[in-house]
Amino acid sequence: KGFLKSRGDDATILLLFLAIMLSVTPLVGGLLSRVTNSSPQSIKPIYFCYLLCIIIVVYLGTVSIIQNFTLLPALPFSIALVIMLSLFCFTPLLCKFEQLESDSYEPQVLDEEEEEEKKKQETNNTEGESNLLRTLASFDFWLLFIIYLISAGSGIVVVNNFEAIVISKEDLPKFADIKYENIPHNKEVLTFIALFSVFNAIGRILVGFLSDKFLSKLERVWWVTFCCATMCFSQLIFSIATINMIYFAVISLGLSFGGLFSAMPTLTSEIFGVKNFGANWGFIGIAPAIGSELLSALLAAKLSAKYLSDSWVNVITRGTTGGLDTKYCIGQKCYRYTFFITSSLCAFSVFVSLYLNYRRRKKIVPVPKEVQFHEEL
Repeated sequence: KGFLKSRGDDATILLLFLAIMLSVTPLVGGLLSRVTNSSPQSIKPIYFCYLLCIIIVVYLGTVSIIQNFTLLPALPFSIALVIMLSLFCFTPLLCKFEQLESDSYEPQVLDEEEEEEKKKQETNNTEGESNLLRTLASFDFWLLFIIYLISAGSGIVVVNNFEAIVISKEDLPKFADIKYENIPHNKEVLTFIALFSVFNAIGRILVGFLSDKFLSKLERVWWVTFCCATMCFSQLIFSIATINMIYFAVISLGLSFGGLFSAMPTLTSEIFGVKNFGANWGFIGIAPAIGSELLSALLAAKLSAKYLSDSWVNVITRGTTGGLDTKYCIGQKCYRYTFFITSSLCAFSVFVSLYLNYRRRKKIVPVPKEVQFHEEL
């Protein structure tokens, strides 16, 4: 989408580089890497990949925003992007150096008590293997389904209507024809999309990493609660936001939306096991599609259409002749009540996630060490 032939852009070199990189990196990694016992040093390549991903995501978002408001040439940005992408090719070498350092590492030998405690912790991580029929009959499945449907569906309401939301908050004359280029904040639409993409990716990376990092202290369902609460906050901001306030709403929306898509699959595998994960997750994965249909295609579309007759503007996207004319609802009331409803639903999903956490804590009860000691006696 960013390479337009009409302005002389050519994506052939970048696509060729990506094809070569995606082909060569696994081959080089297979030659240089081997499976070894885990060691304290083996986590460093993972940290390197996490950091590099975040840097590239932030860079792409920044470049996209800059190019929306300036006429700077794209070649320097493309070269910098190619250099950053090429750093992934050094990951196998980093893994190789880590393996050399870990050759002298001796795995820790656990005694019987530590082995039993480790087995109990592993058992607590998954409550049992459930097939699809048992999963569908489980109350926890429907709690997850409702959380995912409401939170993801509320996010999709904004994603599907970015342009209409921005135009509705503009101070435009009613019942008039206006070119898209003459709308005061038309470039902000692309900026909001870029910001959402950046923080959506960051949310996926951070929630996935932090939920694994602090799993022993904070159960994964708490991250789902956090994402639902952040989504509720973003929906409230959208309901009363001006153009400038949308920036904060988009950032919170991207973090919660990406974090939700990162935490939900892992939480599903923890609750229902990994043996039938594909089938179980396939059914839970239907929730965003249903949420999009209910909240975006029906709720948001119907409410904005209701107020369209009261105040609208006809936006001509391409010139005065042969252009595409689209009527947009203008005024805060166009989407205000939609976001009131979605924020209320997201608040409800927060309580559902808290109840899910309560149910899980009742099922997974750690055995006190004193009890273990008396049982051994």
